[in-house]
Amino acid sequence: MTLPFAGSAAGSSAAVFHVTNTAYEHSAIAGTGGTAPSGAGNGGTGIAAYGGAANGSQGGASGGGDGVYAVGGPPAFVNDTGGRGISAYGASSPNNSGQTSGGVGVVANRRSSQQCGL
Repeated sequence: MTLPFAGSAAGSSAAVFHVTNTAYEHSAIAGTGGTAPSGAGNGGTGIAAYGGAANGSQGGASGGGDGVYAVGGPPAFVNDTGGRGISAYGASSPNNSGQTSGGVGVVANRRSSQQCGL
């Protein structure tokens, strides 16, 4: 596969891109964003996901797609525990001088209809 890569697919009930990693305790897909520039600026996002837009009409309402849909792995036997749908951890601070701070694990905001361009 040549990078950067962009693709699209015609309407189908199957995933457009599906990857399985058969090694236990390792991710099927991972991403690392670019390093922030020296001075002001932010590092890049590791993985981003955007839900599909709703396409309702006066004949019926529709809903936009999930940005991220996650289901933890199911338990297999009596004493097993199912996996979490999402795990999020903020970055730790490299020192305790008060000059830096760790990152937040999750930030969740609900956009108003004005922010969505409606």
